[in-house]
Amino acid sequence: LSDYEGIRSNIACKLIHAASNEAILKDVPYIPWMDLAIVFYLCIHEDDTGLMTAMIHNSHLRIWNISLEDLKTSALSNSPRLFPPVISSMACIIEEMNRGLNPHFQETHPKPETPAPFYVLSNRSGINGAACILYEDVLKNFADGVEKNLIILPSSIHEVLLLDLSEPVHFSELNKMIQMINRAEVPREDRLSNHVYLYSRTSDRITIPA
Repeated sequence: LSDYEGIRSNIACKLIHAASNEAILKDVPYIPWMDLAIVFYLCIHEDDTGLMTAMIHNSHLRIWNISLEDLKTSALSNSPRLFPPVISSMACIIEEMNRGLNPHFQETHPKPETPAPFYVLSNRSGINGAACILYEDVLKNFADGVEKNLIILPSSIHEVLLLDLSEPVHFSELNKMIQMINRAEVPREDRLSNHVYLYSRTSDRITIPA
C-alpha cells in the first residue's frame, strides 16, 4: 500500500450520504457533492464470489504524498474502466426475476402494454454503482436518447433509478416515497439520500429540485 504508482490504477470512488457518515468522514479524504460525499477506495480483488476493497484514509495521502485532487483525478479516471456503467429497464429486470422463479412465466404473463417507466443505473458488479452518475456523459447520453430531463431516485449506494421527466412531478411526494422505502427496505449503511435529484440536458448538471 505504500507504493502509490503500483496501486494507482485500482483506486475508485463511491458516493455516501454526508450527514449520516460524519464519523467516517473525519478519517477519510472526501469531496462534498450536493448532500453526499465522494469517498475513495482501493479495489484489491474481484471474482465470482464478490469484491474485496479497502477504504482510503487520510494517512494514505500522507504516505503517498499526493493531494486530494490527485486522488480524485485517479478515481474518476479508473472507476468507469474498473466498474463500467450499466443501465437496465425495470421492466426487463422484473421479467428476468420472474422468469428465474417460474420458467413458464412468459407463457402465463404476457408483456404489459405500459412497461415500467424506471431504469436502473449501476455498474457491472452491482456494488457502489450509484457513483455512475459521476461518470462523464453517462446521464447525458441517456437523457439525449430519451430526449428528456431526468429524475434520479437514490435507491441505495449501489444503484439509482432514472425516470424521464415527461410530465409535471410533485417532488415532495417522491421524496416522501424515498424516505419511506429507506426506512423500510434499505439497510442503514446502504442508504444514499432521502430526496430526488434532477438532471438537466441543457446544462448537463445535477441539482436538488426545490
